[in-house]
Order: sequence, then C-alpha cells, then structure tokens
Amino acid sequence: MIHLRTADCGLREQGFDLACVDGDHRFQSVLEDFIGLEKWAAPSALVVLHDTLPLTNVTATAERQSGFYTGDGWKLVPCLNALRPELRLLTLPIAPTGLTLITGLNPRSDVLYERKSQIVEVYARLSAQRIVERPGAVVGPLGLSEANAVSRWLLDAGVQSRS
Repeated sequence: MIHLRTADCGLREQGFDLACVDGDHRFQSVLEDFIGLEKWAAPSALVVLHDTLPLTNVTATAERQSGFYTGDGWKLVPCLNALRPELRLLTLPIAPTGLTLITGLNPRSDVLYERKSQIVEVYARLSAQRIVERPGAVVGPLGLSEANAVSRWLLDAGVQSRS
C-alpha cells in the first residue's frame, strides 16, 4: 500500500494525473493500493491496473502455483464494477493479461476502505474460471486496443494532462 506523509508530499495540493498499480499481485494488496491512490487523485486522474484478464485458474490465484503468475489482483475490476458503479472502467485485452483504465476517482469516497475486510473475504472466493471463459461477462465490455479508440475513451472520460 502507498504510504505518503502529508508534510513531505507534493501531491497534496494538486493530486496525481496518472498512476499504475503493478507490483504485489494479490487482491488485498491491489485493493489497498487503489484505496490509497484514490485519496491523492486529481479530478481528471487515470489509474491503470495491470494483469486484469487472467489466462488460467492456476496463474490467477493469490498464491503462486506456476512460473508464469498474474495473481488475483484482477478481482479489483469486478469489485469496482459492483461497489463503485460511478467509476469508469475500460479493460484492454493487451497481451498477455490485460490492462484496465479507471477514471472518475473520488478522493472523498470511503466505500472500499470502510468495507475492506468484508470485500477481501467475499472476493477471496471468486474463481478465475468464469473470467477466463467469458472475460466480458465479468469485467464488462472489452475496449479496443487501438490508439484512436483509447484516446476517444480517455477524452470522453475527461482525462486531461496538466503537462
């Protein structure tokens, strides 16, 4: 989880424009990272999640069982779709295991933080099998991974760079 102290952090006033979550691939860690990041988001910020389209049940679990491993961080996408419908999500079927773009962040939202232990418990039971078989049924419509389609989505979502 991101630990930023207000006294020594330049993000406090303006927030960040872009952040990528890719590291510890366990759902609980990805959830905590997202909760921590959202508190620092600028109004038009974009968060990118890595490994959101699992390939197999074996590679998409919380504990590593194989050489290639994505973990179960992909569970954040169905979690956000269910608990934060005001967020805009677009999952791109980019090899090998997808990327999900998230906008509409609200630094004042406490929904995920307040329900974190319950969320972790419920989503621990979610298997990758359904998403492997029918990804769009779990993560929502898959975006086209062509530059113009993504650019249009970002523009429509209100993502703007200050640089």
